Amino acid sequence: MSTSAIIPRVLISARNGEAVPVNGAGDSVRDYLHVQDAADAVIATLNTPRTFGRFNVGSGQGASVSDIITTAEKVTRRPIAIERKPAVDEVKHIVPDTTRIRQELDWQPQHSALADIITDAWHAFEAA
Repeated sequence: MSTSAIIPRVLISARNGEAVPVNGAGDSVRDYLHVQDAADAVIATLNTPRTFGRFNVGSGQGASVSDIITTAEKVTRRPIAIERKPAVDEVKHIVPDTTRIRQELDWQPQHSALADIITDAWHAFEAA
């Protein structure tokens, strides 16, 4: 399986030992959202009359590449091999402001703790 998405790459490493390339210190932070929470946000939008404009949808919590690797090692109980790469010029912290969707649609992510995302992805990965 070839992918650039970090969580699947980490799970591939847990399964077969393939090294995960990590740029720099692995401290870039992104917001990860469980697919069920994304679906629930869409449903909340469709079920709310007079919903106009745009909503940022996310967990509201940032996680670094290092956080993902550490969490995956705990969930899978397997070591994750890392291939250190030079740091790249990128935005270090991207976490959307989800205030509007939380207030206007009373939507809250329910499944997007990093351990929950990785656990569910690992179970799906192992079942496939």
